[in-house]
Amino acid sequence: MALARAGGGVSLASLLAVMVVVLVPGAGATFAAFRPGRLGVEAAIALTFGLGYAAVGFTATALALAGAIGQTSFAAAMIAVTAAVWAVAIRLGRPAAHLRALATDMRRRRWELTPGLVGLAAFAADRLRLEPVAFISTPTAWRYWGDGLEILRTGGIPATSLQWGMELPTTVSKVLLNSFEAGVFSVAPGGALATMGALVWLGGVGLFAGLLAVSREMGLRALAVAVPMLVLATGDWFPISVEFARDANVYRVETLGRMVVVCALVIALQVIRGRAGLWHAALAGALLGAAAGTHLIPVFVLGIFLTWYALTSLVVRRGRLGQIARAAGVTALVTVTIWGTVLASSGGDLGFQGARGSGGYPGFSARVDPTKAFELFRRRYISDSHKGWVIPPARVADVAVASLFTETPPADIPFVEYAGAAVLAAAAVLVVWRRRRTLGVLVVACWATSFTLVVVGLYFSHRYRTHIPGNFGRRRLFEYEILLGALVGVAGLSYAARVCAARAGPGRRSMLRRIGPLSLAATAVVLAATQPLQRPTPEERNGLTVMATVARAVPCGARMLVNVRTAGSFEVLAERTSVDEGMAPYLRPAVLRRVVPIVLGARRFFHDPAASRAFLERHHVDVVVLVAHAEVGGQPVVHRGRRGVLDSVPWLHPLARTTNVAIYATPSFAARPDSRCEAGASS
Repeated sequence: MALARAGGGVSLASLLAVMVVVLVPGAGATFAAFRPGRLGVEAAIALTFGLGYAAVGFTATALALAGAIGQTSFAAAMIAVTAAVWAVAIRLGRPAAHLRALATDMRRRRWELTPGLVGLAAFAADRLRLEPVAFISTPTAWRYWGDGLEILRTGGIPATSLQWGMELPTTVSKVLLNSFEAGVFSVAPGGALATMGALVWLGGVGLFAGLLAVSREMGLRALAVAVPMLVLATGDWFPISVEFARDANVYRVETLGRMVVVCALVIALQVIRGRAGLWHAALAGALLGAAAGTHLIPVFVLGIFLTWYALTSLVVRRGRLGQIARAAGVTALVTVTIWGTVLASSGGDLGFQGARGSGGYPGFSARVDPTKAFELFRRRYISDSHKGWVIPPARVADVAVASLFTETPPADIPFVEYAGAAVLAAAAVLVVWRRRRTLGVLVVACWATSFTLVVVGLYFSHRYRTHIPGNFGRRRLFEYEILLGALVGVAGLSYAARVCAARAGPGRRSMLRRIGPLSLAATAVVLAATQPLQRPTPEERNGLTVMATVARAVPCGARMLVNVRTAGSFEVLAERTSVDEGMAPYLRPAVLRRVVPIVLGARRFFHDPAASRAFLERHHVDVVVLVAHAEVGGQPVVHRGRRGVLDSVPWLHPLARTTNVAIYATPSFAARPDSRCEAGASS
């Protein structure tokens, strides 16, 4: 079963398998794609992660589209791809030359490189302490993983997916990610949790390396390490948002998407600066295409940043409009072509094309907010108190500012947070005034991107009337403010450090060039070692025992109703079907019409089961599962134990009972043979 390895830190066997599958072809692709001496050490490390993910993702997706993905076919295809990229690199005589160039770069910039490489090593070592059991309480992880396992089980991209007790068109907006998961899982030992732990390490370390390389490309020098440390390795004690860090500590696929986009930025920045040509612009587009098939939000946000950076570079440096325009066109064309081709070949449903504006959702009253009803398990109505805005404009601005400093902005934004934003603005003005052609480009691009995100947030708040997508800015965009703020803040520190070094005497300047990097390296190690990682709670450990009990007691093929609405955890960990488990269909009105009655009916059943027998019969429920004091990857339908109420229902018969779960058979269960699932794809 998928519970094969559940405890301890990251499984070294699974991690080694993932590193071989991803980083070995990634290193070959990096050597093949760039001439020796074109990449610094930081960029070479980052692109090994980004190009490796893209190589595996494209290979797995091609196999899935051909209906031929499986352990043997994936392993054979990856061996062939890895051999091909290394053959090209060797044919061009580049591996040895690259290693010599990188060694020269390390000698020439040893003091500048020290903080970044030490910080990266400390961060990578610290992430080995992650315990995958803690991932069980992350609902979205299980839906994406379930989609990947369905691809592996069927050998291709299925036309439909069993969710919410019904066959729904498969969602393919993240098909490259799902195919990547299917391929990696087929060859990684240890089960789902162990493989997820290895991918969390891959995404977090790859994103750290990518941010380090991007910061270096933007001219932050030795202080480049401060950006990934602030964004990914800062504890709760520091007054900035830890959203990125929390995402990197659990299985959030957006981290993988961010990693690939940031690696694409590394290449695109070289193109903008004239250090790479149209071929590399196409390569950046290929990475962005892979990222779009993984998670669209990072592509959207960092694509805005890249656009502003390119425009600002043109204004400041001038004379290269034609070259940058051609490169931008190539990058955009390759990105759209790859993404569109993959989606068109996959069939299925995008999963986000059904958003509606002021007219409400088809099939619901114009006053009803089905997205809020799905989230809260009760009928909710659209408020008109904000005169056409889901979030008032002033509140949108407040949340954007507060997102720099806190993960969940309070109702009243403290004055100190606006003061912090004002300090960043003052630093930005100073940098633009004094370092217009270098750091000024970065600062202007960050502020322009931040204002663009606010405008997009205002648009969604005014265009839509429902909780989702009306809250799109607050829920999905403003979390990137911490990255933009960190870049601006570190740019200000970099300028200050250069001024201090310029005013120091030759002897003191030489000393500062050594003591400064060593101090940064020591700080990075301390931050990485002291950042609190998410540890499994007793409830999360209990969740694994619940899944094992369900797998033992519930026959294969039985339809369950669980008092926790989940996204895919029972499908992955127990290999069973729950009628209140599936993706969140916020932007699929046709699916939302069918799902909202299920979540509302489930709530009514657990409040008054004796009066809700018709609900079970209508959805052909065979087994009722009541979870208590355990995390199973979802949101409780009711927040108090109801075991006594279910015990009193005469037509529910106990099947199994432990401290954390009670399982009852319904009348329809008697006609079902007591079969057991054979070892499946998640075994």
